[in-house]
Amino acid sequence: MPRKRIDPDSPPMTDEFLKGFRPVREAAPELIIAQEERKRSPGRPKAETTKEAVKLRLSPSVISFFRQGGRGWQTRINVALEDFVAREARRAAKRAAK
Repeated sequence: MPRKRIDPDSPPMTDEFLKGFRPVREAAPELIIAQEERKRSPGRPKAETTKEAVKLRLSPSVISFFRQGGRGWQTRINVALEDFVAREARRAAKRAAK
């Protein structure tokens, strides 16, 4: 008994018909590229070294000073602390060299 076709407008799936199939990477590579771009997570890429969230109590004068600079005040505090750490490391190296 012949099978009833679900979609009368689509051609039958014969062996001859299937021989013409090609992988989508060959037939339409732009579709693969679009799909791979959609897979990427939104936002900027993950940094090699991530920052650690901590709770830190600072004096109001320190917070006020950095907030006066506008957006990015927390990053500026981080930069100031990194500068301090680098200076202290250099001082420690000089003391060790003596």
